[in-house]
Amino acid sequence: MLSSSEPKAAPTVPRFYNDYYERPIGGTTLLIIDPQKDFHPGGSLAIPTADVDSARIAAMIEANVGAIADMIVSLDTHQQMHVAHPLFWIDAAGKHPAPFTPIEVAAVESGAWKTTDPRWRAWGLTYVKTLAANKRFVLIIWPEVGLQPKWSRCTLHWRGMIKI
Repeated sequence: MLSSSEPKAAPTVPRFYNDYYERPIGGTTLLIIDPQKDFHPGGSLAIPTADVDSARIAAMIEANVGAIADMIVSLDTHQQMHVAHPLFWIDAAGKHPAPFTPIEVAAVESGAWKTTDPRWRAWGLTYVKTLAANKRFVLIIWPEVGLQPKWSRCTLHWRGMIKI
């Protein structure tokens, strides 16, 4: 028995899903992708049909509860200071870009757009240049989505929707 002055061992924290959960063999796994409030009406990147889609998912779960062996839910999660969020960039007047503003190489090279934190300026230019060199796309500023820890990152409260 440990005395009150002896330190207790720290609990082992699992690193991966399978470290603490033995996956069932067989059956159906349901993968639900990003059912976050930000993507529902009233959210920063709302999809008009998201509430209807969630109700359909809840009904499908309820109707098939016996056949679903596992459910995995992903979350679209970002830090507020993210290269594709307004806070990361400022213009010559010190204003942040509006969502859906393109940030192109020429604009960063000319100083029309620069990173809010001067320490990130070289990296910001390298980032937009790499996108252009890879012929992927131009950096577009997105609304702040899935910020942690924030209301926007929360998943929908389905408990009232699913009757199992």
